[in-house]
Amino acid sequence: MKENRSIRIRSTPNSGDKFIKIHLDQTFDTLDILSLTLTQEDVYRSMCSDYGCVVGRVTTKDFGIPNAKISIFIPLSEEDENNQLITSIYPFKTTSDKNEQKIRYNLLPKYKQKEFHQPVGSFPSKREILDNDLVLEVYEKYYKFTTTTNSAGDYMIMGIPIGIHTVHMDIDFSDIGFVSSKSHELIAKGYSENLFESSTKFRKSTNLDDLAQIVTQNKSVEILPFWGDLEQCEVGITRTDFDIQSFEITPSAIFFGSIFTDHPGHNTIGVFDSEVVRLTQWNDQHCDIHSEPGNGTIEIISKTENGDIEKLEPHIIEGQNWAISIPMNKSRVVTDEFGNLIPSSDLTKGIPTEIEIRFKISIDGFPTPPGNNLFAKYLVPNMGNNFEWNQNGEFFTMKWKRIYTIRQYIVRYQSRRFNSSQLGYNGDSRVVQWTGIHRTNDCDWRLDFPFNRTSIYLTGLYNGIRHSLNSVNPGVPDSFWLSDANVVPIEYKRGYEFYNNWINGSLYSFIFSKTPDGFSTLNKNPYHENSIVDKSGFTENFIPSNNIVPIDHGLIKSQGEEYFYASHKIDNINDKLFATNITDLGSSIKDKDEFDIPNAPFIFDKMVRTSYNLSNNSDLNFFDGSQNTNIPFLIKTGSHDLITRMCEIGNLIQIDPLSLLVTETIDKNFKKTLSELNGGIYTSPIFDIDGVTLISPDTSNIVKKMFKAGDNGLFSFYFYFGMGFNNSLDLVKKKFFS
Repeated sequence: MKENRSIRIRSTPNSGDKFIKIHLDQTFDTLDILSLTLTQEDVYRSMCSDYGCVVGRVTTKDFGIPNAKISIFIPLSEEDENNQLITSIYPFKTTSDKNEQKIRYNLLPKYKQKEFHQPVGSFPSKREILDNDLVLEVYEKYYKFTTTTNSAGDYMIMGIPIGIHTVHMDIDFSDIGFVSSKSHELIAKGYSENLFESSTKFRKSTNLDDLAQIVTQNKSVEILPFWGDLEQCEVGITRTDFDIQSFEITPSAIFFGSIFTDHPGHNTIGVFDSEVVRLTQWNDQHCDIHSEPGNGTIEIISKTENGDIEKLEPHIIEGQNWAISIPMNKSRVVTDEFGNLIPSSDLTKGIPTEIEIRFKISIDGFPTPPGNNLFAKYLVPNMGNNFEWNQNGEFFTMKWKRIYTIRQYIVRYQSRRFNSSQLGYNGDSRVVQWTGIHRTNDCDWRLDFPFNRTSIYLTGLYNGIRHSLNSVNPGVPDSFWLSDANVVPIEYKRGYEFYNNWINGSLYSFIFSKTPDGFSTLNKNPYHENSIVDKSGFTENFIPSNNIVPIDHGLIKSQGEEYFYASHKIDNINDKLFATNITDLGSSIKDKDEFDIPNAPFIFDKMVRTSYNLSNNSDLNFFDGSQNTNIPFLIKTGSHDLITRMCEIGNLIQIDPLSLLVTETIDKNFKKTLSELNGGIYTSPIFDIDGVTLISPDTSNIVKKMFKAGDNGLFSFYFYFGMGFNNSLDLVKKKFFS
């Protein structure tokens, strides 16, 4: 193979070099300067000619700007001044002259280039040039020395007549490749909203210099001959860089989600022993989620490059949902001489690509019961019961041009103090008073909340849940416990539930109460009567002893004047309570072919408001009504894993009404990508011969194979962004994608 012989012309961007001479005393194939290459043919084609070459880079804070428009301005000739056809297209004698549309000389396209691009210029399209002879004539005469910068911000124009010329540069910062600025990013940086049509659309004007996204510069440059001294075999290159100081590129990430609470209209609240007891009547009108929109506040802190804490502008939650643009502030990158992005050694140079961030999310605007009843706050992330709101807190690293949502663990937490004879089950140890999402399939409006468990309920069931606050021991979350209640069985009913797993897209903020003095020792729970409970094998609400984790403390932690939901059992981080984290949903840029960000595919278009899925035939497949027991329905053997997977995003499970054959189609690539974005290793289940469908019955360990992020279960495929008429997925699409 022939070895490529190249000569590197060393040149530092923005160094002030105006003209570079190179002595060619050896054979070569290419001359390399910056990220550009001149072939031998290019070099010798200009030999013995009165032409020159200009090379440069367009930067902001040493970051190369792609797709900047560069031209050698050619004034309107005297012979064309009286040609109305020519002057109707090109009337420019100077770069400040304007055309018939009152738009000055520019190189910006007149047609939309991509989604969210606002066309403001007058430069013709390729099709217009090829189809119109007059436009072609103007282009070949006046725009012949026109180019755009490459991905490193570099440009080269060959064949320029020697002498003094004006090099004109236009940048539309909404059209510069993967670092293109969005209007919401500039608003987040402090630009006035009056400069934009909306958070997704830049303003349009004939006065280009009045637009926030447009930057223009002109430089007078002397073009010297490319072959300066033929006898000495010297070539010369004119260097002209543009350093943009008036515009700072600050990429952002998008963070969105929803928050909900219990529905007080379907819960009766009473006061008992200076505490609030939430009494829930289990009938067909019961729903766990408040349907009316509420408000809240998101406070934000981040770490700066030097480790200090920076407070960002608080965000108001309206209608239970939020969608925020988060500007990056650290891990700056610059473009090196060769066109590569490298970490910046100077904190004042480059553009930021990451932010270490923490959120404090609180809810208000919902009706609460009378008395000392409160909503606690969530710190996000909070995986380790870290309640610090300073440098010592727990932070999450967001990356540029990514989209993120909230992730929360919802635990099944309940009392084990009950009299089984009250339940009417002949001594079976069943209870229904526990934290989690109950009966997602049955209320006066559809919750459509994903489920991962099933149970047999008694409609008309009456139970009580008591939330109490205790500050005796500042080192542990304070007391939260559940009381017994009278139970009146009416009829058996099948129900679908969610607990002991992660839900992506939403936060569950339940109401709690504190005693008048805040120090009641009666609620310390010394007898380990509260527990984290899981149902082994989905055994119709039995509580097997090997799936019980006793807890001698509650779910609320006081921190100064604030109260927070605890993330895990105080003595074991693996026993999660209401832990929170952030889910990475990949790139926020849709056109990945044009704007490629490494390791961040665009999968947002596959997001759904809820991953809830319950076919009409599910009950027939999941439950067996033929058993001769006091309970008319039992969960079928072999249905447990299918129930767990039913509401996972990326799964489509269909059940034939006659044969009850289950066909499961899995989007392997999507689930693999989602897993890997969030630190997991995805292993798809074994498929049948067509490689697409999975036919039940399947293996009992298939759930364990679906996602592996360590032994602690750090992620799930369950998604819920709010109700159909009020959800954060619609909000983020409207605010940032439409």
